[in-house]
Amino acid sequence: MLVPIAYLVPILANPNVCIMGSLPRIFDGDRQQVDVFINKLLTYVHINIGVPRFESPIRKIAMAFTYIKGDKVDQWVERIVEWWDTLDLVIHNVYYT
Repeated sequence: MLVPIAYLVPILANPNVCIMGSLPRIFDGDRQQVDVFINKLLTYVHINIGVPRFESPIRKIAMAFTYIKGDKVDQWVERIVEWWDTLDLVIHNVYYT
């Protein structure tokens, strides 16, 4: 059963909420570890929903890139960041619901 939108009450973010959880280990391109890395990264992102300064989709992606390092992935990250620099931070920083 869906709740009519008129009954939904927005919950304001608490400015005193702190970042929680454990960060994922650095992903160095080992394909056998990719699922573990993605699951830990998504868990970290989800547990911090509502934390101020953590809501921007582009900021979440930037944070993820800081955990992807190593000879196997550095060039890939560099290419993605070059493409990313072409994005408009106002137009492309979109929240999907």
